[in-house]
Amino acid sequence: MDVRRITVFVLLGTLFAVDCSFLLASPRGEGVAPDTWWSFSPVIRPELPQVSNTGWPKSPLDRFVLARLEAEQIDPSAEADRVTLLRRVTLDLTGLPPTRGRSRELFAGPTAQCVQARG
Repeated sequence: MDVRRITVFVLLGTLFAVDCSFLLASPRGEGVAPDTWWSFSPVIRPELPQVSNTGWPKSPLDRFVLARLEAEQIDPSAEADRVTLLRRVTLDLTGLPPTRGRSRELFAGPTAQCVQARG
């Protein structure tokens, strides 16, 4: 597009008064005061849910996942093996499968080394 046309478009846009009150409206349409927005509320740590399979959660977050699975009567999946875990992590972080060199490097160490963050 021509630079002159963009310049004219921007300059003309600044000549008109724009009503931005819609930015302060809730999804249902009524106005919401900025001091009631969720982003300005203090962080409150929720209670950990009770679960029947207390051996499965490895972190507090896992208890929330397990509580939902139990509510839906779904058994949690088995823990992923090294190859699957490495593939999931590298695909999530880079969008590419792991290289053979990286695979050899990680599989040479103990199991805990595969799940630790590496620099």
